[in-house]
Amino acid sequence: MQSGRLKIHSLFNTHNLWLRVLFLAYLMLSLFGCGYSIEKRSGLPFDSISIGRIENNTSEPRLQDRLTKSLAETFMLYGFQINPYSQYKIEGRIVRFEMRPVAEKASSATQYEIMIRADFKLINTANGSFQTFSINNPYYVFFGSVGSIEHILAQKDIASGRALDDLSQEVVRRIIYSELRDF
Repeated sequence: MQSGRLKIHSLFNTHNLWLRVLFLAYLMLSLFGCGYSIEKRSGLPFDSISIGRIENNTSEPRLQDRLTKSLAETFMLYGFQINPYSQYKIEGRIVRFEMRPVAEKASSATQYEIMIRADFKLINTANGSFQTFSINNPYYVFFGSVGSIEHILAQKDIASGRALDDLSQEVVRRIIYSELRDF
């Protein structure tokens, strides 16, 4: 009787061991096989940046100020210091801002999309070299419009801020992850 119990118990433990090994292997593959990595500040191509002139070539007011603020916040979020005397400087030009209705009800727009596109120049002030890049893939942000014109304008302001934040993240991503190194 005792030996039968021992065989079942030992089989159960072997089964648990295999389940544990499989779970551990799955966990390791999930965590380390996904392509994500934790970037440290030492992995940045440089530690500080200056934000130069941002031009607004659209009819939308104050976009250049809002993009400058968003760029500064995003660079700091990713570990860069903002320093007006930095060796590296970013300048930009907003070339397109569109707000188009995408849904309507009873001949009134009920949902809009906002699209922003921009060109940038990363300048190495030490040697005068620079690299230009465009954010050609437009960022679309949708928002609903119900209620008064003040409510619609407030929603537009929030949505355009989200689009500028997305644009800023793409700028920082391009600088950190490859495309604008060693110049």
